[in-house]
Amino acid sequence: MLYGCEGSKYPATSGISFANSDPYLIVTFISLLRKSFDLDESKFYIHLQVHSTHDYLEIRKFWSDILNISEKRFIKPTTRIPRGGKHRKNYMGTCTVRYEDYRIQLSLLGIYESFIKQFYIPEV
Repeated sequence: MLYGCEGSKYPATSGISFANSDPYLIVTFISLLRKSFDLDESKFYIHLQVHSTHDYLEIRKFWSDILNISEKRFIKPTTRIPRGGKHRKNYMGTCTVRYEDYRIQLSLLGIYESFIKQFYIPEV
């Protein structure tokens, strides 16, 4: 269900992409993914979106530690200039977990669609 809400659903992509800024949600997703599928850890890639005021190396280490994924699996980040407005305490950027296996993506989409169809209400 997490993937159905926060994951990429484009069949043309080569795998899973799940993004959020909530560390608990990302850790929950990746933990369930690891428990549910036989994964090749070398297929993980992590992309971070951070603010220019952040210490990228510190944030990369944070995500690497909690996801148990080597910092070598992190790709070039996107850096944004903050525009002001809301400031979240302890904000560690937005993390996108990518796993390159379209078969697992199709499995997750199938699970999501099977579940969601149970609540389908036809037009009256």
